[in-house]
Amino acid sequence: MKKCMTILLVLLLTCAAAHAERLKDVVHIEGAIDNDLKGVGLVIGLKGTGDGKGLASSALKYAVQKILKDNNLPERDMQSKNVALVMVTATLPAFSKIGAKIDVKVSSIGSATSLQGGTLLETHLIPVGSIDTVYAVAQGPLIVGDDQTHATAAEIPGGGKVVEEEPCQVVQQKDGKRFVTLLLNYADYTTANNIVEAIRSDVQLFGKYGNIAHAANAGQVDVIVPEGLDEVSFMSKLLDVTVEVDNSAKVVLNPRNKTVIIGERVTVLPVAISHGGLRITVGKDTQGVATLDPGQSKGMPLQKLVDMLNAIKATPDDIIAIIQALKAAGVLQGEIIMQ
Repeated sequence: MKKCMTILLVLLLTCAAAHAERLKDVVHIEGAIDNDLKGVGLVIGLKGTGDGKGLASSALKYAVQKILKDNNLPERDMQSKNVALVMVTATLPAFSKIGAKIDVKVSSIGSATSLQGGTLLETHLIPVGSIDTVYAVAQGPLIVGDDQTHATAAEIPGGGKVVEEEPCQVVQQKDGKRFVTLLLNYADYTTANNIVEAIRSDVQLFGKYGNIAHAANAGQVDVIVPEGLDEVSFMSKLLDVTVEVDNSAKVVLNPRNKTVIIGERVTVLPVAISHGGLRITVGKDTQGVATLDPGQSKGMPLQKLVDMLNAIKATPDDIIAIIQALKAAGVLQGEIIMQ
């Protein structure tokens, strides 16, 4: 029988221990966050692929009858397969103004087999956790992707209209001073310290104002907004500062699609590996498949080991199993994240 091989993707998270990024790509600002919205709506115009009889009792019947009533039409028992009950979701970006358009996602929550050709009726979208504040209204024709195995999910690009603004308080007041709080996307003490140093050392923009940046912890940096400066101009210059980002040693494993992502700092200590027909020695002067270079007594990069495993035609499942076993044995220096 011909063996079915699955492609293994091995990527380096970074080419160096640290790399430069704009501050805007490393942090987000406290008080300026996106808001998740949701709502339950009706899709009409389906060609016999709607909920029909199955789940058309209770919620679907109530929704249809309410629409009939709102339009001064007589109520009747509807069991049409041209209608589907759906969950509508969207993300309201920070600083969105009334009238702005947002993209909408629609997913069937009934027995509909396809939303192809359907149109979403007016649906009120509220923030997750709220019960009465409507921030956007969604409606319009659905777009279903080419993959018909997911025909019960669709999108409406620009199908939502913002009807309520979410207040964003970015600049705060404390002890008579204005300041903004930068929250790191990935908390790290080294990166937080690098952010402070980058702001303080930028003489052209901020040097004359003194030490305006302070790291509260690994995930938060507070920056004072100097008196007399325009807030928008200050934030624009601040978020354009270049900072050295430090990467922790991580390995991401996804057994379902046979994907392995390896961080540059991940290493393997001296160890002997036996897996199926594979015999590997790391860190010993033997005939093992993978050996350390002279002087590398502390370990070898995991990426090098994986490259060697690929060279001897190890399967993706073998590589994932070996990485997990190395971690269990305590010789893999790095964090494993399973997806």
